[in-house]
Amino acid sequence: MGVLLLIAFIYLVLGCIVALCMFVFAKNAHELSLVTATATSAVRKARRQPGQRVELKGTIECDEPLVTPASGQPCVYYHYQLERQERPPRKGDTQPGDTWVKVVQQQDVAAFWLRDRSGKMIVAPTLPGCSFHPHITTTEHGPTFDGAERWPGIDVGSVGHCPEGGETLGFRVTERVVPVGQRVYVLGTARARADDQVVIDPEGGTLLLSVHDEPALVAKLVGECFLSALFFVITMAAGYLPVYFFYTQR
Repeated sequence: MGVLLLIAFIYLVLGCIVALCMFVFAKNAHELSLVTATATSAVRKARRQPGQRVELKGTIECDEPLVTPASGQPCVYYHYQLERQERPPRKGDTQPGDTWVKVVQQQDVAAFWLRDRSGKMIVAPTLPGCSFHPHITTTEHGPTFDGAERWPGIDVGSVGHCPEGGETLGFRVTERVVPVGQRVYVLGTARARADDQVVIDPEGGTLLLSVHDEPALVAKLVGECFLSALFFVITMAAGYLPVYFFYTQR
């Protein structure tokens, strides 16, 4: 009975991994098909095509930019995650390994102007509803650092330290940012609003915003499709092992 429960648990975990691989593959494959099937338009032409999917390349301008708490950059999208490195208390003669624990996570997005040589157009991403491909940076510091110098908008002291008996070894921030002034790739559906402005937003369907140029974005999506397919195959192959073990040990 215990072996059957173990096998059932293993298949539950494998099933979750398979489902995640399928989701990631489908998402990236869908985005890849849109990117490769859509020709680049000028902003002036896109404004005359409400209801059409358009691909634009231009520079971000923003009247009221966000400021990312981690690096203090003016931006139109940020996501940061603060982690604490902990060394748990000893358990008898055993010292558990060091771990990173997520303690704070935050994200935000703002509408902006996308400008190219022909003009500018409003892009209004939302959370959720938009697929972001931002810059990603990771910075670390030791346990006595208060964050004020490196991470001006994050109060590291307020998140406290690890549970009693353990030791705080340091902090780490991973930041994803689309900064103001960045040249970006935008793919979405142009939509005419009630105020006669033509905008690109998720109400028209998939909205993709990337700091990578088109060839780099295509390579990134192909790589992620390949990795998710590879993990899918490995997981499916691993699914045969419990069955083999069960029948060979009977």
